[in-house]
Amino acid sequence: MRSLYSTLKLMAVGTLFSASAVMAAQTCSPEQLESLEESKHLFGPLSWPVCKALPNRPELTLASYFVWTDGAKQGERTYQWNTVILDSKRHKVQAVHREFIHEGKQAKIRPDSIWLDTANYALNDQVRAFGVRLHTGADLGCERESRGQFLNLFVYQNHILTRLVENLPTEYSRVHEGSMCDNSVEWEKEIAKSHLQILPTTHYGFADIKLKSKGVFESKSDHRKESRKGVEKSRSHTYIFKYNGEKYSIDRSELPSYRWSDPENL
Repeated sequence: MRSLYSTLKLMAVGTLFSASAVMAAQTCSPEQLESLEESKHLFGPLSWPVCKALPNRPELTLASYFVWTDGAKQGERTYQWNTVILDSKRHKVQAVHREFIHEGKQAKIRPDSIWLDTANYALNDQVRAFGVRLHTGADLGCERESRGQFLNLFVYQNHILTRLVENLPTEYSRVHEGSMCDNSVEWEKEIAKSHLQILPTTHYGFADIKLKSKGVFESKSDHRKESRKGVEKSRSHTYIFKYNGEKYSIDRSELPSYRWSDPENL
């Protein structure tokens, strides 16, 4: 009889939700906030903390937050990003992952920058990963290309929190013609969103993962926004990455990028 894992790992995961629904579903309790405050090891206040129990291990709670560390001007600040595993009953910190994020041309911290993704990333029959998505990509603005909605996948085993996928962009946009800076001109852009599919094949005991991206063209003419018609209305891109014994190895040149989005490659 086919196992539940064999069925589930063929399913696509990573459904996107509205920002308001996400924030409502990941609110921290006062007791959780107190524990996170003690865990940050910095003088700055907690910024936009979020908490969510793990569906497959409800005795554990996933939490994440930012702490401002440097820089006075918005858009030029440095934050410490913390991902934490809490005991759901006593709210005690079990493990922490820390990393610094510097705002700039390609990065911006927002109140809704963190989404706790507890979809069923079943890497094998015993191990299920969970995600933290960072909405830290800067707006396209006058740039021709941007990436965003960065996915990080973690596992918690033997009291250790390990990141297996690091800042995988799952949103991509590129302006092919014209400019987004001048409302008086025509423009054409492509917007791609990606989701993950857990595959039945494995390497070093963990499932291979397929990144499936779909790009949709939009254009503006005579101050009206409309979908591009014809064979170039949309297209897809796939990329499979595998566990190498320590983490998932990702060749970022194979992700949706300038080369993939060049109309000549259609």
